[in-house]
Amino acid sequence: MSDTFKPHTRKRRNKHGFRARMKTKGGRKILKRRRKLGYWKLSASDEPTLRRRH
Repeated sequence: MSDTFKPHTRKRRNKHGFRARMKTKGGRKILKRRRKLGYWKLSASDEPTLRRRH
């Protein structure tokens, strides 16, 4: 039996990142709610480990 959670940075960023949230109406609602509640991190893109290195 294999593990069910195998984390991948790119997949996480693409599915739960800021750009992905902005694409859909529901995603924008999530960001709006998180801003209202005062979350420091709005999406997975705000995690230091997921920031793109140039």
